[in-house]
Amino acid sequence: MAKIYNKVLAGPPVSGDKTLILDVREALLYPTPYDDWNSLTIGIGCSLTTNDDDNGAFNYGQGGVSRITSRLWENEMFFGLKNNNPNLPGENNEPFIGMLTSSGNSQVRTQSVFCSIENGENNLVDFGTVYSGGNFTVAAGAEPWYFPLPLTMTGNLFPYTYNSFCGLRYTVNNKGQSGQSISIGYNSTRAIGPMSDSDIRTRITGSSYTNCGTFPWSESGNAYPLPTTLFLRLPTQIRMRVHGLGIIKNN
Repeated sequence: MAKIYNKVLAGPPVSGDKTLILDVREALLYPTPYDDWNSLTIGIGCSLTTNDDDNGAFNYGQGGVSRITSRLWENEMFFGLKNNNPNLPGENNEPFIGMLTSSGNSQVRTQSVFCSIENGENNLVDFGTVYSGGNFTVAAGAEPWYFPLPLTMTGNLFPYTYNSFCGLRYTVNNKGQSGQSISIGYNSTRAIGPMSDSDIRTRITGSSYTNCGTFPWSESGNAYPLPTTLFLRLPTQIRMRVHGLGIIKNN
């Protein structure tokens, strides 16, 4: 079960960063306030921690590959948009669009002063859609999703930068038509400190977004309704710690 936790550091700022820690394989559903949109940006500040220490740091080599095999999509990491219901992407024809690890099981790996979420086969985090019973339409990303290690002591290379920002910008093309599609832009900042609501807004609105591709948002000639709920899920023994999130309608 998710919990609210105040992240603590050995040096300033020692407290005041109230976070949401998702349980192992627990998903976050966060409805947007927009039923209709042409361009939407979602952003999240987050870090990773172990399954037994809310303030924890990683040991090098600590992993967390999912071993669930009952349904393909239970192995995947997801961050993006879907409908506001408890279905996983692909389950009961539930569509999803955003970041995912479609070509291999999600894995958390430590390297140098960073840890990363990657896919167990090619290390890249993909971008694209899931629809119609777990079918994927994806384009490979350029790198894993990097996070600073959640450091708790001074004297490290990045003593207080334990938080990573990730933003996705969506643009609808041919809205409501049979060839409706959605383009995805991506921004990630690896090393930042605690994030207030205003910090999240500044990151979302002030960041540049790299084009990651345009993906179908229709099937059999029928346009899907636009997704209205932020969805986040990491299916490993490593837990996601959410420092803040935001959703902004561009037009």
